[in-house]
Amino acid sequence: IQVGSRSFRDAYVGNELRIISGTMLGAVLLLLFAVCMNAASVLLVRLLSTQSENSVRLALGSGFAPLAISALFQCVLLAGLAAILANYLSIFAGNAIANIFAASDEGFPLWIDFEQSISALHVFGFALLVALITCALPIWRLRQIVLSGALRASGRSLIGRQFGANALVFVQVCLSCVVVACAVAILAQVRATITHPVGVNGTGVLTARVGLFEQSYPDGAAIDRFRAKVLARIKQNPAVAAASFSTALPSDASDQETVQFFGLATAPAETPLAPSSAGAALQEREMNIAYVDQHFLEVYDIKLLAGRNLTAQELQRPAPDFAATDANTASALNRPACTTVVDARMAQLLGGHGAALGQVLKVDPQSPTETPCTIVGVIATLELDELDGDLNYSMLIPLSQQAAKFMTIAVKIKGDAQAFKPELAAAVSAVDPDQPIYWLRTFDEVQRATSAGNRVLAMLFGGLCSIALVLSAAGLYGLLSFQAHQRTREVGLRMALGANALDVLRALFARSLVLVFLAVALGSALAAYPAASITPFISNQALNWWSSGLIVPVLFTFTVLLAGIKPALRALRVSPQEALRGE
Repeated sequence: IQVGSRSFRDAYVGNELRIISGTMLGAVLLLLFAVCMNAASVLLVRLLSTQSENSVRLALGSGFAPLAISALFQCVLLAGLAAILANYLSIFAGNAIANIFAASDEGFPLWIDFEQSISALHVFGFALLVALITCALPIWRLRQIVLSGALRASGRSLIGRQFGANALVFVQVCLSCVVVACAVAILAQVRATITHPVGVNGTGVLTARVGLFEQSYPDGAAIDRFRAKVLARIKQNPAVAAASFSTALPSDASDQETVQFFGLATAPAETPLAPSSAGAALQEREMNIAYVDQHFLEVYDIKLLAGRNLTAQELQRPAPDFAATDANTASALNRPACTTVVDARMAQLLGGHGAALGQVLKVDPQSPTETPCTIVGVIATLELDELDGDLNYSMLIPLSQQAAKFMTIAVKIKGDAQAFKPELAAAVSAVDPDQPIYWLRTFDEVQRATSAGNRVLAMLFGGLCSIALVLSAAGLYGLLSFQAHQRTREVGLRMALGANALDVLRALFARSLVLVFLAVALGSALAAYPAASITPFISNQALNWWSSGLIVPVLFTFTVLLAGIKPALRALRVSPQEALRGE
C-alpha cells in the first residue's frame, strides 16, 4: 500500500493562495524598488542642479563627508515621514479587508493577524531600507564631481549628466508598468468573474439556511413533512410569489459528483472510456449537482428550454425510506425513479436539447449505490458553484434522491425582500420552535458574500496599480521639470528664431517620451508571464489580452500628459530676452 503524506501548510494554504500572494509580494517589491528609483532620481536631479555649487565647495576644501551626510539625512528624514503616514494607511487597509471578509460566509481568515503582520517596526524598517538604497546612487554621483567639468555649461556635458536621471526614470517606469500590467489583467479577470451571468434572476429572492439534525428529523420522511409545512405557511403570505427548498444556491456552493454518460464521439472528453457502436463515446464528467424541489425554477426564473420540469410525484419518497437504510447496503430498488434536468451546456454534449431528453446519466458510477437519472428537461446555462472555480456542467435532481440535512429556503418576494426576513424566520419557528435558521440574506447579499475574496483581490491590486501610476507621474514630472529648467537658454533661442510651441515641446521632451514608451513596452513584455500564471486561478474564462494590453499604454500615456503639463507650460512661458540674458 502506498501511503502519501501532506503537510499541514499544504492542506490549508494551497497552491492558488501561494501564487496569488507571491504575485502580490512581487508587485510590492517592484513598487518598493520603483520608490527607491523615484526618490533617487529626485535627489540626483537636485544634485545636478547644484553641481556647480557643490564643486566649488569641494574645491575650497569642504570634505566629501558633509555632502554625503546631508544627502543621507534628507533620504532618512523623507522616509521617516512617509513611514508615519504608511503606518496609519496600513491599519486602515487592514480594517477594510477585515470588514469585507467579515461579510462573507467563511468569515475572516483566522490565520491572518494584521496586528502581528503589520507592525510599526516593519514599516519603519522598510523605510530605512528605502532610504539607504535611495541615497546610494546620488552619493556615488557626488564622488564624480569634477571642478572643471561642473563649471562648464556645454550642452554635451549636460546631456551626459542627465544620463543617470534618465536611466533611473526608465527603470522606474518599466517596473511600474510590470505592476500595472499585472494589475490590469487581474482586475479584468475579477470583473469577468463578478459580472459573469449566473443564469438566474435573483431580484426579490430571500434565502435562508437550515440544518435538520437526526435527533429531530431521523429520516427523509420527517424532512419532507417539515419542508411541506414550512412551504405551506410561507405561501399563505400574499407577498410570496414562489418558495423552494434545495441543497444549493446558484453561484454559491453545490455538490460535485462524477457522472457517466454516452456523449458525442467528437465531444472533448476528460476521461474517455470505451466508444459505443452508436457513434457515441462513454464519458465521465465532474458535474455540479443540486437537489431541488419542483419550485426551484420558478423562484429563480430559470428558463426551461426543452422537456418538462420536475413534478411533485417525483418528490415523493416510497416506503420503505431508503434514506434510513445503511449506505453500504442500500438498494436502488428502495429509491424512487430518478429524473433530472440538465443545463444547456450538458445537453450540447449529448447532441442538443431534443437529443438529450430521455438519456440516462449515472451519478457516482463507481459506487454500489449509483443513481441512474433520466433526463426530462433542459434549462438555460446555470452556474451552481462559485464563479472563481471551474465552471462545470449543472444538473438538478429531486430532493427525494437524498435525505439532505442542510437545505436552503428560497422565497420569491413581490415587494422588498429585506422586509420579509422576520416573516421567514417566524414561518420556520411556527413549524418547529427549536429549529434555528441562519444566513438569512437576499440573493444579492449572497453574491456579494461569495465574491468577497475577488473584491479584496481587486481592491489590493487596484491600489498597487494606482500607486505605480502615481510613482511614474512623480518621476516623470521631476525629469521633465529638470530638463525644462536646464534648457531655458535653448528654449529662448528657439523662440527668438521663430519656433512655434509644438517645435519647442518636441525638442524638449521627445527623447524622454521615447524613453518612457520603450520602458512601457519592456514592462508589458515582462508582465506577460506572471499575469498569465495568476489569472487562471481567478477565473477560467480566457483573458482578453488585446483589450488588457491596450489599457496599459493608454494609462501611461495619460500619466505622461498629466506629468508634463506644468513643465510644458513653464517652458512656453519663457521670455526670449530673459533666457538669452541667462536670467
